[in-house]
Amino acid sequence: MSSSQRSSATSPRRSGPYALARKVVYWPRLPRVLLLAALFFFVIVPLLTDDQLTLRRLYLIGVFTIIAMGLNISLGRAGEFFLGIAGLFAFAAYTSGVLTTNEDVGWDPLVAAPVTIALTSLLGIAMGLVGLRVTSWYFAIITFYFSIVVPLLAIEWRGLTNGEIGISGVPPFEVFGHVLTRRDTYWLVLAFIVGIYLATRNLFRSPWGLAFATMRHSQVGMQSLGVGVVQAKLLAYVFASIPCAIAGVIFVHTEKFITPGLFSGDLSFLMAAGVMFGGAGTLLGPIVGNGILQYIPQFFDAFKRYELLIYGAFLIVGMLLIPRGVVFQVQLWATTLRLRLFPPESGGTGSESERNQPGEQRTPPSRVISGASEAPTADLEARLGGGRTARGGLALRAQGVTKRFGGVAALQDFDFEALPGQITALIGANGSGKTTFLNLALGYYRMDSGNITVGDRSVRGLPAHKVVRHGVARTFQTPNVVPELTVRENVLAGMFLQRKTLLIEYVFGLPRAHASARRMDERAKTLLELVGLAQLGARPAGMLSTAQRRLLEIARALGSDPAILLLDEPASGLSRIEVEGLGTTLRTLRSMDMAIVLVEHNVPFVLSVADTVTVLDRGRRIAVGTPGEVQRDPQVIASYLGEQLSEKAAGGA
Repeated sequence: MSSSQRSSATSPRRSGPYALARKVVYWPRLPRVLLLAALFFFVIVPLLTDDQLTLRRLYLIGVFTIIAMGLNISLGRAGEFFLGIAGLFAFAAYTSGVLTTNEDVGWDPLVAAPVTIALTSLLGIAMGLVGLRVTSWYFAIITFYFSIVVPLLAIEWRGLTNGEIGISGVPPFEVFGHVLTRRDTYWLVLAFIVGIYLATRNLFRSPWGLAFATMRHSQVGMQSLGVGVVQAKLLAYVFASIPCAIAGVIFVHTEKFITPGLFSGDLSFLMAAGVMFGGAGTLLGPIVGNGILQYIPQFFDAFKRYELLIYGAFLIVGMLLIPRGVVFQVQLWATTLRLRLFPPESGGTGSESERNQPGEQRTPPSRVISGASEAPTADLEARLGGGRTARGGLALRAQGVTKRFGGVAALQDFDFEALPGQITALIGANGSGKTTFLNLALGYYRMDSGNITVGDRSVRGLPAHKVVRHGVARTFQTPNVVPELTVRENVLAGMFLQRKTLLIEYVFGLPRAHASARRMDERAKTLLELVGLAQLGARPAGMLSTAQRRLLEIARALGSDPAILLLDEPASGLSRIEVEGLGTTLRTLRSMDMAIVLVEHNVPFVLSVADTVTVLDRGRRIAVGTPGEVQRDPQVIASYLGEQLSEKAAGGA
């Protein structure tokens, strides 16, 4: 036995209680097991007590938790302040109550439930449409207005709702002749919490869920994925509305009566407080936060009159001490403690998730960052698409493009051409119009005159997400990645257009969705390998350096399999080795028949990789040609390159 083998056999870190404890704390399924243990506890509560008051309080906490889980999708994941949930909850309760008690309808509760959910979702879309043109708190105020209006309409619409008296005699749920008791309803609510949790988990992992997270960080970034803002927002409102509808239906058929006074507009703020306090955007956040904040008023009647004060205090103190919520803070503490007690072993052993824990601050090996400088292997090129993009070669052309901002002409009668299989550089001094052209090409700006074509299709007037669908992708001067998502998830977000599965299949975790997820995951790993970030896939993007974020953004842009790639200063902040790696990556993409437009201030880098260089000066094209021709052009020298670079180039010739 070698000395290393003996050391491994006798090391307390590799055997005995230490090894067992290490496996437990690094067990990836540990959070799931803890969740199942908590669920088991709540399942057996009804078997341990017959106290109807206790069961009612627990069931009400569960109902409000369902509402909070819906709000977490729109507010926590998508970043939309959709505060009309109290109105949706009231609308669903009244709709199901009317459909089952009105003499002209008289539907069974099980028949009325899906109709109520559908109508509530439509109302959620209508509420969203009203506020689409406003953002942030303006949208919150508009949607909150609905929470006030719905109970008022219930008072005024006496023919259906009996006004302030309310609706009584609402039939309970009956399944195969069995009327659901309070205990049965408690289990039903618990089942819906588990079901919504699993569906939300699947949604968050899906391309649409990653698009929601990108929208929360930046709507501009989401459009660069090929996702329409209106479509994404309306979907977020639908997913927020469905749990509210479910909660309203359960509530009305359990209480068997409703009045307008049961639906206070304050409920929207209380649910928002629960989501924010628990951890907005996390799966367990609304469950934990709402459970904590609802427990006090439900089980301590003396505090009922101070309910809003208690919620407000929790929210303010929580935002000051734990701004990202209880769940995130506990995860951070657990990770920190875990790494202190069981630090990762040296030598690079262990799984990727073990080597790249969120709290780990080790500097990655240099080859992780500069790996792209090595020539891509034939296997990598094959996995990238066999030497060409799936779309084939497309050219980007601009004819007579003019764009003015007030009295300032950012571009004037600008002509440009980027051909497939070439790297076309666009250089010029700051303010010369380079980034303006990229924004025009991708549809973020509208040109005053002229035209831009992708292949033989004009993209003039198209919004950004539709231009992306025509085969154009871009990066930004400031890396626009989502810090809360992992490196791999950011790349997967860029593959939104590559999805081959319906959203409903992702939500319910159907086999085709799993197959699509595996295929996209392999593609994401390949793209990360291309830019030299393969070993950082499990690390949150917020932990990357600026240079690494630039490389990640390139990988994400490539996720849509573009025919035309627009790069806005990709070499800014990169070291010499990283710049060399970037050059190798661009040459690989050029060999795949991709048209690459490179906006860059690093002139030596541009001259080393570009096939054609176009020079801008105050919005006008002053030169176009090969790197050698451009750097000898007197007008270019005078306006941008300068005599020093010219002499240096001449001396090296």
